[in-house]
Amino acid sequence: MAVALVAAAALPEASLAQSQEFGSSLSEAPNANFGCETRPTFTEQSSNGDYFPRPSNTADCTWWQAGVFGAQNAQPTGAVPGDGRITNVAVRSGPTPAAIRFVIMRLFADAASGNRQCCFFVTETGVAQPAPNAITNFTVNLPVERNTNPQNNLVTQDYIGVSAVTGTGTLPLFTNGQNNTLTGYFAGNPVAAFYYPRLGALPSDSPNGPGRREEGIPGFVVTMRSTWAPQGAAPPAPPPGATPVGVGARLLGPSGLVARGGVVPLTVRCLLNGGCRGVAQLRTHAGGARASGRGGRIVGSRRIRIRGGRRARVGVRLNRAGRRLVRRQRRVRLVAVVRLGGAGTVRRNVTVRRGR
Repeated sequence: MAVALVAAAALPEASLAQSQEFGSSLSEAPNANFGCETRPTFTEQSSNGDYFPRPSNTADCTWWQAGVFGAQNAQPTGAVPGDGRITNVAVRSGPTPAAIRFVIMRLFADAASGNRQCCFFVTETGVAQPAPNAITNFTVNLPVERNTNPQNNLVTQDYIGVSAVTGTGTLPLFTNGQNNTLTGYFAGNPVAAFYYPRLGALPSDSPNGPGRREEGIPGFVVTMRSTWAPQGAAPPAPPPGATPVGVGARLLGPSGLVARGGVVPLTVRCLLNGGCRGVAQLRTHAGGARASGRGGRIVGSRRIRIRGGRRARVGVRLNRAGRRLVRRQRRVRLVAVVRLGGAGTVRRNVTVRRGR
C-alpha cells in the first residue's frame, strides 16, 4: 500500500540560515530485528489490516521515514529542511547491524493541487558499518534540494533513507506496535516507507524513468538522525569520533608486491560485522598509470571470504596473461581490486615484480 506522505503534498519552501538536525530522536533502540531478507507483507491473512513477515526474495532494500501522520513537517521525518547538503548521519543500531548505505531520493509535487510523483533515485553513499548496540556518527557530503519553482509551481523535495544488503544483519528500525494499516494511521503515529529491492536497483528509479511508488507502514521509526547545512553555509564540525563513509573492505600493506610462483599476496581487512564475500582481482590499467581499474584486463583473480573485522592475506594467482606480463617486465603497474557486491568495491594502484 502506498502511503500519502504527510509532508509532501504542498511543501512550503524553507528559507533557513542555520544548520538543523532532523529524523529520529535516537531515544528508542531498534527492536524490529529483521533485515532486507524480510518484507512486511499483506497476505490472505491480512483482511484485518495486519502485516506479516515474509521472505523478500530480493538482494537488498531501502527504508526511510515518511513522517508523522496528520502532522506536516513534524519529527521524525526523512524530508530535508531546504536546499543544502547533509553533512552527518547518526544511526542507532541493535546487536547485529547490517552494513548500510545512505540514499537520497526525490519527490516531485504540484504546489497548487498537491499531486505528487514519488520517488526517484538521486544518489547513495558507500558502505557504512554501524557499531553494535550504539549510536554511530558518519560524515557525509550529500547535496539535497527542497524548493518550489516559481515558474511552474513544481515542488522538489528530497528524502534520506538507508539501503542494506539481504542477509548482512538487522535494519535500524524501531516499532511501537501500532502497525495495522486500518488502525495505525492516526494523528501522531510515525510512518515509514520501504522499497524491495532498494531504490536505485531498477532502471525505472532514475529521474529519466517513471519513478517507483513506495509502500508505507505505520508505527515504524528509522533510527537515524541527519545534520543538514543550508546552501552556501559552512558545515558544522562533525561530532567527535565520526566515521567517514566508505566501502566494506580496505587494502593494507605496501603498494610494492612480489609475485612468487605466479601468486601475488594482497592484505585485505574486512570492515563489515557480517563478514566479507567477494572476489580479489589484479587488473591492468584501462589507460594511464592512474586509471581507475574499471576497464582494464583481468590478469589475476581469486574468490575471498573473510570474517568480520579480521585481516587476511589473500594470494591472487596470476593467469597466463599476468604471468607473461611479470616475466617480460621488471615491474608491472596494476590495479588491485576487491569487489564485495552490494558492499562496494575498493581499488588501489600497486606495482608487481617477479620474485626469485
